[in-house]
Amino acid sequence: MTGLAARPGLVAPTVPLEADRSDDWPRTGRLLPWLLAAFVAMLWLIPFDAIDLPFQLPADAKPDRILLGGIFLIWLASLAAGGTSSPTLRSAPVVLGVMLFFAVAALSLFVNLQQLVNLDETAAAVKKVALLGSYVLFFLVVATSVRPTEARRFVYLVCGLAAITALGTIYEYRSDSNPFYSISADLAPPGVDVEAAPSGQDTSDRERVRGPTGHGLAVSTMFALVVPFALLAFTGTRDVRAKVMWLALTGLLLAGSLATTRKSSVVVPLASLAILLFYAPARFVRLLPVLAVLVALVPLISPGALDRVTSQFNDNIGESSSVRARTEDYDALQTDLVTNPVLGRGFGTYDPIRFRILDNQYLGLAVETGFVGVTAYLIMIGLLLATTHPVIRRGPPDAAWVSLGIAAGAVGFAIATVLFDVLGFPHAPYLFLFLAGLAVAVRAQPLSGPRPA
Repeated sequence: MTGLAARPGLVAPTVPLEADRSDDWPRTGRLLPWLLAAFVAMLWLIPFDAIDLPFQLPADAKPDRILLGGIFLIWLASLAAGGTSSPTLRSAPVVLGVMLFFAVAALSLFVNLQQLVNLDETAAAVKKVALLGSYVLFFLVVATSVRPTEARRFVYLVCGLAAITALGTIYEYRSDSNPFYSISADLAPPGVDVEAAPSGQDTSDRERVRGPTGHGLAVSTMFALVVPFALLAFTGTRDVRAKVMWLALTGLLLAGSLATTRKSSVVVPLASLAILLFYAPARFVRLLPVLAVLVALVPLISPGALDRVTSQFNDNIGESSSVRARTEDYDALQTDLVTNPVLGRGFGTYDPIRFRILDNQYLGLAVETGFVGVTAYLIMIGLLLATTHPVIRRGPPDAAWVSLGIAAGAVGFAIATVLFDVLGFPHAPYLFLFLAGLAVAVRAQPLSGPRPA
């Protein structure tokens, strides 16, 4: 770790590597990377899960399924055509992890199929599995279509889009008006229905700030996945203007996250920072005072947000309604957990409206897929870390930078899974698996030999 902390290559490079090619995205006529960029823009700017299209599909008719279906068809055509521009099938530990988790989810449905038919619960389960399949399909397309030398540029795209979303989320907090929902409704063609974003306060007296997502926890998780890249870029450049830009982005993302007034806006970024401290402790210990100053400046951008979040971390935190609801879930689900401990009652079969809302994805997976499903989920995240680790230690400079940011985001996503049913709000898992796909892409580059400490 000490060797990595002093390693000059762990930065956001300001010049392309020699391996960069003239037809790399965005200077390319290849269609797939442009479609992936459009999908990522949709994640940050459009509340697609609140949009109903005027036709029926076997699963929910949502814009993400339509765009992803088109991307997949073009992916298949490109793969069949072959050539230097076709997708490249790659192997990496996280690929096995993602496929394992999807297989366990499908198996949990198969073994409970007869019971689900008798209870008339198959329709809801099929929709949930179809959504999970969309996540997996998106991951596979990214992992095979993005070139290793393009990953850094896609990270920059994500950072720019995150800045726009943070500004919109802060505006929503200050004006009680969600621009993502209202603009989508204004631009929607006839027949397309966009749900109105709820305003005011929830049952815990917190503002319903959600950005383009379905919940404030989802958008704050998305910001937490990007903060590590901004911090790494800030510490890795000597250009003063670049440092100011990356520092401003970090502060903007933190302000946007805190504008959701959720405790996760503090917890998840701190979890991500732990990985940065693990790999480069000296560098990021020196960064802590800078982060403290940024947090102190948040009230200038999102007045009152920091006080509302910190007030939830008090001596009576166990008595807050959100924490109490989570702890009450444990007793309420004992029967389900004991009855189906191995593979659960079937993925996607636990209806929160019919039963109770579970603000913990691990608990939901335990009910629906048993301890095997929870284990497979943790293995998936662990194999993502296994994919990034050798690149962080022995990869080319920009690949190491991208991989370390992804590793930090993976830990943050694992912690976010404790705080809400993250797989039910598609913006966050799509972004997480997009970054996992980039990890597979940069892993394809040759690694150097071990470096001395």
